[in-house]
Amino acid sequence: MANEEEIERWKKRFERERKARKEAENLLEKKALDLYKATEELHSLNAGLDKIIQKRTEMLLKQKEQTELILSNIVSPMLITSKRTRKIIYANPEASAQYRTSLNELIGSSIERIYVDQNDAFKIRDALKACDNALYGMELRFKAFDDHEFDALLSLVEIDFYGEPAFLGMVTDITKQKQREEELSRLHRDMKSSIEYASLIQKSLLSNQDILNKRFKDYFIIWEPRDIVGGDIYFIEDIEEMNTIFLMLIDCTGHGVPGAFLTMLIKAIHRQIVDQIKKNNYLSPSMILQMFNSKLRETLLNQSGFDGAVLFIDYKNHVLNYSGAKLNLYFIRNGKIDMFKGDRFSIGYNRTALDYKFNEISINLESNDKIYLTTDGFTDQMGGEKYLPFGSKNFYNLIIDQQKNSMEIQKMLFLILLRNIAVL
Repeated sequence: MANEEEIERWKKRFERERKARKEAENLLEKKALDLYKATEELHSLNAGLDKIIQKRTEMLLKQKEQTELILSNIVSPMLITSKRTRKIIYANPEASAQYRTSLNELIGSSIERIYVDQNDAFKIRDALKACDNALYGMELRFKAFDDHEFDALLSLVEIDFYGEPAFLGMVTDITKQKQREEELSRLHRDMKSSIEYASLIQKSLLSNQDILNKRFKDYFIIWEPRDIVGGDIYFIEDIEEMNTIFLMLIDCTGHGVPGAFLTMLIKAIHRQIVDQIKKNNYLSPSMILQMFNSKLRETLLNQSGFDGAVLFIDYKNHVLNYSGAKLNLYFIRNGKIDMFKGDRFSIGYNRTALDYKFNEISINLESNDKIYLTTDGFTDQMGGEKYLPFGSKNFYNLIIDQQKNSMEIQKMLFLILLRNIAVL
């Protein structure tokens, strides 16, 4: 019995060990299968990753080729600089020509090689930070590899070049442009100097105000050309033998130099007319405008002339005679204003017939009468919320409002208005 029980225990033990081995073999087989599957998946992933890397590499190469192709066809000098090494990693042929070196020598060089002032690198860095890493038209001075220096405008943008952070830069040489600007500036200075001298000549044509000091209790004159010289001018003659003042206000065609040239021609005609006045002892304002019209039509074949007003003030008889060509006379007596309109025809134009007779008015003067004449230099001043001309109506109201003030105060207020017309 003892032997049978011992044998039975060994059988059970053997069976347990067999099952354990079987389970171990099954587990090992499963692990081996799992390992095989994992290995296959890893190979598959590696193959996919290789394809991705290959496609990425091909894409970057293609992008690089396309970028270089585009840049090589741009006629402006282009450089690409590595942000990490600050070395030039691409340059097009135009850049090679601009920096006077070969592409082989240019590519691989430090970008600082083309700066005249090494502090420019910090200026560019600060400007880039302020402009969100995109810089346009920063003026700097650069140098070529042979140390030739030139002025240029730098435009810079951050890019990714073949997977490398970089800057694409274009340096546009403006040396010739600056030379032209300097030449234009010199010509402008010379021209301005000439025009300023012409202004002195034009001012010398204006009548001596001693006549007004002698003949008027109170008066003011505003003569401020829009440009250095202008087309508005006035003439005053004291014809003592007739105890008369002859006064003309003239607004010539055009502004600046053209208008100023015309005032000189008119001054020459004015002298001839003054001589005739003295010779004939009198010429009416209407006749004077007619003479100017005729002489300008004979002298100038083009459409040039002026708007004007002529006054004769006879101090012996206290009489004012006036004729106007589009310029009005404003007359104040005892607080009441009258506006006498000039004729609607200008002087010197084909539209005004050679024999056209201008209207003339005569006024018996009294003490404290006031008279005003103006060209459109005042009434055409633009301003206000709607940016409209000041206008004749506002001028009319202005002299009514200011009539009780002295002429000196009125002049000051008129000048303030001219310079601050937009507040009206």
